[in-house]
Amino acid sequence: MTDPIDDAEPTARQTARQRADELRTLQRKRDRRGWWLLRGGIALGIVVVVAIVSFALVTFTRPSGRGPANMLSDGIVLGTDLKAQRTAPLAAGDDPVPTSGASGDVVRIRVYIDYFQPGAKAFEKANSAQLREWATSGAATVEIHPVALAGTGPDGAQYSIRAANAAACVAQYSPDTFFDFSDALLEAQPAQQTSGLDAAGLVKVARAVKVERPTQVAGCIRSMTFERWAQQASQRASTGPIVGSDVKTITSTPTVILDKKRWTSTDPADSASLAEAFVGALGQSFTDPSATPSPSGSATPGRSATPSGSATPSDG
Repeated sequence: MTDPIDDAEPTARQTARQRADELRTLQRKRDRRGWWLLRGGIALGIVVVVAIVSFALVTFTRPSGRGPANMLSDGIVLGTDLKAQRTAPLAAGDDPVPTSGASGDVVRIRVYIDYFQPGAKAFEKANSAQLREWATSGAATVEIHPVALAGTGPDGAQYSIRAANAAACVAQYSPDTFFDFSDALLEAQPAQQTSGLDAAGLVKVARAVKVERPTQVAGCIRSMTFERWAQQASQRASTGPIVGSDVKTITSTPTVILDKKRWTSTDPADSASLAEAFVGALGQSFTDPSATPSPSGSATPGRSATPSGSATPSDG
């Protein structure tokens, strides 16, 4: 007969070995889990570091509210031959510095433009030629303020910001082509109820007018370098006041100010009305259809004050 004690001993040893095997298996699982947790923690740490570095790079390339060079007033001033007045950039957190008034025989014209508003396009189409003529001749300075007001369509407000940022990029890197770029951007205005041009489309417009430093302009447009500035400049315009004028706030565009007075026409395409206001700002009154105000304030025979085909102001 087998001794029960002898039978118990191998069973106990087997149980002990099984328990030891289970403990070793459990430990290996814990070790593997710990290794994966460690590996996951390292990966997470790398992701966090990359995110921090990326944020720092974006912050560096997209200044926090710093304005573009040549737009210290939130606008760019174009004078004789449409050359831009050079200014330092507006520092982040600073208020814009209003442009000092022009001399008595030069009209200071300020134009606020949202590049997605149809009225701004209508104004450009009807008045660009005479604005160009007045500035080129030295009879006026034209100060253009890109703004982004409430947009229409699924991406209207965002497009207005993209367009204002693109304008700021041109002001920064190619200021003497700003007038041409602004015109081209309005001519390329997308249909309402659309998302507007993307970065590639805006870069294409810039290259079409042969901006200087096209690589820098393109990089600035793509990275939305002046997005914060565009938002803040638009906020300043929409809350006002507009220094040195009778305008309290900018609620729609175009808003046009000649010296200190707002052009009050309800039709942005009324070039005759704008010409009359311009002549009035020069302190002139004339009826000669072949006369135009000159920088000295006298009428100069042989040139038209308005684009071909537009009405001539009579008694400003």
